[in-house]
Amino acid sequence: MDSQQRAPNIMDVVPANFLCDNRTMEKIAESQLLDEQALASLEENLSGLESRQRCLKAELTTAERHISEAVAEQTRLRSSIATHKSLLSYSPVRSLPGEVLSEIFLHYIAIAQS
Repeated sequence: MDSQQRAPNIMDVVPANFLCDNRTMEKIAESQLLDEQALASLEENLSGLESRQRCLKAELTTAERHISEAVAEQTRLRSSIATHKSLLSYSPVRSLPGEVLSEIFLHYIAIAQS
């Protein structure tokens, strides 16, 4: 090859932040396209991808914790809502007319005072 023409560089073929499967990477590694600069560039790219993966893992851990907390709060709220509903509308004593309740309590007070 003459000095005017250079061998193809891996970065001429593979763009930065390129994601591919292991088989494709093996084919690239076996090819004659890799020079020292290309290897360094791939290692830098790999480092960046691994760093991003670590960040995503941390983000997912935080998101999972938030989801767990939200589910626990939702469970507490459902229980509280059920209790409130039972006290407000499902209590049998609520279905009695006020006059009947008044008579019951007046009768109880009379018994308690005697």
